[in-house]
Amino acid sequence: MKGATLLATLQGFGVTPSFSRPRLSDDNAFCEALFRTLKHR
Repeated sequence: MKGATLLATLQGFGVTPSFSRPRLSDDNAFCEALFRTLKHR
């Protein structure tokens, strides 16, 4: 078995890299709403 890099693995699943600003939680409102829903349940 040979391990793949994280980037190659994510690309294999169809995930595209994000170029949002680091350490800012308000860049992706959909993800923030999802995390809030998960935290409160």
